[in-house]
Amino acid sequence: MLPEPSWKVVVEVYDPQTLQQTIGRLVQEVNQIVAREGGVGVEMQIDSSGGMTVYSLRKTDSSASIEYAYANGYMIIAPDRSLIYSAKQSQEARYTLVSSSDFVRSLPRDSNVNLSAVFYQNLAPMLNAILASPVGDSVSNISPEAGDTLRRLLGDAKPILVTLSAEPGQLTLASGGDLESFWLNLGTLASLSGPKGIGEILRGQPQVQ
Repeated sequence: MLPEPSWKVVVEVYDPQTLQQTIGRLVQEVNQIVAREGGVGVEMQIDSSGGMTVYSLRKTDSSASIEYAYANGYMIIAPDRSLIYSAKQSQEARYTLVSSSDFVRSLPRDSNVNLSAVFYQNLAPMLNAILASPVGDSVSNISPEAGDTLRRLLGDAKPILVTLSAEPGQLTLASGGDLESFWLNLGTLASLSGPKGIGEILRGQPQVQ
């Protein structure tokens, strides 16, 4: 099994009940509009198991969904509810990003700690796990071109943190890392078709697009 990259969006919410009512009305409005136009609607499912209520949104013609839940004053959004549960458990155990040395090192070097938004990515653990997996045993057999691509991706896969500060009349964007390398790495990973494509490269079957 190869690791898959994951994402989570965590938003502070002051009134979860009103927000959820608004989302429910929005789903109804969207479905009414697409029904008149013959389009594909959106389905909302609610599951109250596991000690919390998880909402799922998906197009009626697709199995892919976005899951979200409200916990401890925040709205947690993810592609899979297991990520929501783990995020809630991490917060309750106080195992948060500020305890990560990689995260702290990536903070912009200024005195502003009142941040409106934070974007953080760390591809290295996923990529290193791929190379450490049984698939990685064949790394010596890959082509020179594919090997150079992987080494460049791994060599530049450093954590990137971007912060946004909203103040009256201005927005300030700051980063403690190399944003250009970050976007290049995402492009390279996409060109390799993600973890599956990297696995094929390590098996000696490059699938670079």
